[in-house]
Amino acid sequence: VLVTAAPSSEGRSVVFSVRDDGPGIAPDRLERLFMPFAQGDRPGGAGLGLAIARGIALGHGGTLVAESTPGEGATFRLMLPRTPPAKSGARASSGQSLSADLPR
Repeated sequence: VLVTAAPSSEGRSVVFSVRDDGPGIAPDRLERLFMPFAQGDRPGGAGLGLAIARGIALGHGGTLVAESTPGEGATFRLMLPRTPPAKSGARASSGQSLSADLPR
């Protein structure tokens, strides 16, 4: 597993990458991994981790993506802006759910 952090090419974001050399992920399953309750090939977990992580990234003005070539491993990239996004009036309080912001 290789973990890196570097500025994006345009310098406006920081990119955190996690790459492995495992079996990879089929192209038709990449986006599905970010759906709530979606699970990979290995059993275990609730299938919420990547959906929550992407929702947090989006809430901070960033994104979380996965890239993979079957048989060559996978790379997950978290991209966050160097400066926080402007605050909007539609912010959840501690008791509200952010589930509506999660990809479906």
